Order: sequence, then structure tokens, then C-alpha cells
Amino acid sequence: AEARQRLEIMICLLPPAGQWRQWVELKDPFFKPSLRAKGREPFPHITLVQDKIAETADKEAVTASLASVIDDIREQVKNKEAGKFELDLSSVRSFDFGKKSVVYVTDISGEAHDKVADLSAIAATSVASRLGTKSGDEEFTLHIGLG
Repeated sequence: AEARQRLEIMICLLPPAGQWRQWVELKDPFFKPSLRAKGREPFPHITLVQDKIAETADKEAVTASLASVIDDIREQVKNKEAGKFELDLSSVRSFDFGKKSVVYVTDISGEAHDKVADLSAIAATSVASRLGTKSGDEEFTLHIGLG
């Protein structure tokens, strides 16, 4: 019998391509060598939802469902203006994640956090209903991780 790999999904917001360099330079010194050894590189993103999928899940069905999740998010964002926000990344904080701490920058103004938290809730609800995960069980914290 063929062993199935555990699938993990991540839906995130990416800043405009022209802004990537500054974030990669900021994240690079903190990037985990173990991830780089696996061929991953730092990239700027705000995670809306990240979850593991059951080992028995059909990979093709999951991929098809993810397109529907993105459609659900787009449908909820009424127009481009409602989906736009700016971050004032003026605060550096950390939170515990398993046995490690994650250092991140955040916007403490509130408006951006509320907009992104709404998108996160939409994504989590859609992922949970379409893929049968427990997405959305944790409180959302708007952040861009440094390491």
C-alpha cells in the first residue's frame, strides 16, 4: 500500500511584488536554516488560514476545493476598496508556537487588523466547510513573522 503524505494548506495575503525585497531582507536573518535546507525561502505573507488535511484526503479533491475557497473569499470582498488596507508595522511582538517563539511585526492601529481578521474568518469557515478541518479555532493575530 502506498503511504499518503499529510497535506497542509495555507491561504495567505501577499503584498505587491514591488514590496517583497524589503520584507525578504528583513526576514532573511531570522529564517530557519532547516527550511532553507528543504528548498524554501522567506517570503512576505499574512496567513489567513493554515491547517492540516486528513491523511485519507484525495489530493485532487482538496486542490479543487481550494479554488472554491478563494472564490468564497472574493465573493465576500464586495469591491477592491473594501479589500484594501495599509499596515503601520510599528510594533514588534512575539507569541509561543509549540516549543518555539515567533517574532513578528504587527499593526496596532486596529483598522487593518479588523479587515484582515474578517478575511481570515471567511477563509477559515470556507476551508472548514469544504475540507472538513478545524480551521478558525484559534484567535486571529494580524502579523508578518520574522522568524
